[in-house]
Amino acid sequence: DEERDDVLQALWFHNQSFKGVAEEQRRLTETVGALGEVGRERSVTLTWDGDTAAAGIEKSLYRLSVVGAVKDYTKAGVNAGTFTVQLAKIDHQHIIENLSGYISNYQVSLANNARNDLSTQTYQSIQDFTIGAGIKLIEFVYDHVEKSRRRALFEMLQAAQAAAGSPTEGNQVLRERILRHLEWSEFDDVLQVVVDSKQGGLDAVAGVLGLVDTLTAAGTLRGAVGRLLESYPDQPGLLIIRGVAEALARDSKQDTLRQDIQAALTYATSTYRIDREVIADALGESIRAVSSKGQTGEAIVAAIAEHESFDREFARLLMERVPQYLAYPLVAWLTRQLTKSSQEIRKVYHDKQQQ
Repeated sequence: DEERDDVLQALWFHNQSFKGVAEEQRRLTETVGALGEVGRERSVTLTWDGDTAAAGIEKSLYRLSVVGAVKDYTKAGVNAGTFTVQLAKIDHQHIIENLSGYISNYQVSLANNARNDLSTQTYQSIQDFTIGAGIKLIEFVYDHVEKSRRRALFEMLQAAQAAAGSPTEGNQVLRERILRHLEWSEFDDVLQVVVDSKQGGLDAVAGVLGLVDTLTAAGTLRGAVGRLLESYPDQPGLLIIRGVAEALARDSKQDTLRQDIQAALTYATSTYRIDREVIADALGESIRAVSSKGQTGEAIVAAIAEHESFDREFARLLMERVPQYLAYPLVAWLTRQLTKSSQEIRKVYHDKQQQ
């Protein structure tokens, strides 16, 4: 299609490469079933018919090679053919080591989580355990690799939209966004501390934000952290810093700020399983950083309050860490929840009285 631009073409290839977690899980389960008994060294031949079927089997075999169940494989044929698969002699512990080793190339803390999860499932047969490890690998790939590519497209889109929003200086705006995204900045070294953190970067947020003293610095930080998010798209500390940089930048977009803060909360609670007080500390530092630069911080508080993990406990933790004027919306939220609970209790009591 002659009208397909570079971004649309990139999205098309992206969607072709990542068919979805459920689809890949189904293909992997079917492939393990076709291989038969795994865990002992032997050779198996699988047949395929059509490029789509071949691609599905080959991706599953690759996943299985990562966890160690498949030693090697070769493909033969054009429109139809076979895969000759060399299975490896392997046990539960080897699978755990292979998968956690692969994940540790990205994030050590996530590798430890995967190791702990799999260690509680060693009672399973080697067949089921292999499928479980393969599924966990697929989930990691979609949480990290797929999102990193999507993040790169998102940063490209943000730059294009910023340029389109300035008809007279669009070329200059686009040039500045690209340069800030690509060039070395004074934030690179301290951002590496965030990446290396065992607390998802949350314990290093304050140190980075303390270096932002101008709107220009906020724009530079936004570019630097955006570049890192292409490699670490689920890192909570980077996402919070990206949200704050967005809040402080000249061409700030509230939707982007909200997305970054809420994504940080999602990954901090579910993927990294970080203690809520640590999360509240980092968010409190972020809100104070924005407030100290002349912004209200209300957008960050609103983004937090809209998140599914926000509850009374977290509201109280946050109240202790934000400027007093921003504690009022949290108090109001708690009051509404208390009123709602009281109404529910009264309704239950009334219903019992009517019986």
